Amino acid sequence: MIMGIFDLEGTLVEVTPSYEPDLVRRCWQRLTGKDYSLEQAQAFLRLSFPEQVKYLQTLGFRNMKQFKSAWFTEEELNHRFKALEICSDTYYLNTLRERGMKLGLVTSALRKRAMPLVEKIGANLFAVQVYIHNGNFPDKPHPASLLYCLEELKADRAFYVGDLAKDVEMAHRAGIVSVWINRNNRNSYFSPAPDYQITNLNELERIIYGF
Repeated sequence: MIMGIFDLEGTLVEVTPSYEPDLVRRCWQRLTGKDYSLEQAQAFLRLSFPEQVKYLQTLGFRNMKQFKSAWFTEEELNHRFKALEICSDTYYLNTLRERGMKLGLVTSALRKRAMPLVEKIGANLFAVQVYIHNGNFPDKPHPASLLYCLEELKADRAFYVGDLAKDVEMAHRAGIVSVWINRNNRNSYFSPAPDYQITNLNELERIIYGF
């Protein structure tokens, strides 16, 4: 029996379009004490990486690392999880479950923040849920959390769906099929490369058929 295991953020849920520009504005405001428009933040996000770094330096940030560190405060993480919405194609998982496929969840999100979203998706969909930081597993791409999920599912064949390079690497290191979900048609180079690339979860149909 094939088992399907899924990441959460960027895979089953994603932030609203307004979230990232609002985040940029809040980070700028905290450093400078000035107000910035939505248009300024959107224009910044359209810049290339080197251009973004130069712009941040004009605002007083030393580098991109300092800017990104402002994204991971407790306050910002709470903002982020409030801005997450369930992707419309996530309900395809109901079809897989109805066919008898066992499903698992492996996520870096903290359980207390993730559970309201998982319950909206349908907590009973997942035979096994692994919250990496709550379970004291090493973070992705270390495969320990995924291997634990596979063991609990008693899976002999499985795939893992995630939206980041570390998801792909974790699946490879666990010895299962990696599926990169590229919802926004990003140009990304992965090493190792994903076994499959999809833009929405409904495309899993052809992958499962080919197992």
